[in-house]
Amino acid sequence: MKVNLIYVAIFCAMTVPALAAEKFVCTEYNRTTQKLGQKTVVLSPLIQGEVIEGVPASYRLELFEGANVTAEFEVDGVVNTEDVSFDFSSNDLKVTFGIFLDELNESSLEVNGKDLGSYICR
Repeated sequence: MKVNLIYVAIFCAMTVPALAAEKFVCTEYNRTTQKLGQKTVVLSPLIQGEVIEGVPASYRLELFEGANVTAEFEVDGVVNTEDVSFDFSSNDLKVTFGIFLDELNESSLEVNGKDLGSYICR
């Protein structure tokens, strides 16, 4: 019985997708004109190691305007992942940022229910 439980635990650990806790730098992007804008979102992990699908991971989002070296605002929150979806929500739920890991030019920012545009992430 113990051996079977060990096999189940090993199998489950092998089937849960994980990726390294990465920093994303994302620039405002106009999909129609394919030109970059003036806003930059930096999404930084507050953890070390891996981000595991279905397990919230602590991240910080900073929004920069133009050439400013200090953020317009920054908020802490969590990232949840599912398949290719990498979704940040601030702790107060006022800021969301979604990244599709297979289409990094399809990212989007929302603050207080207002769409602040599309972003391309690197």
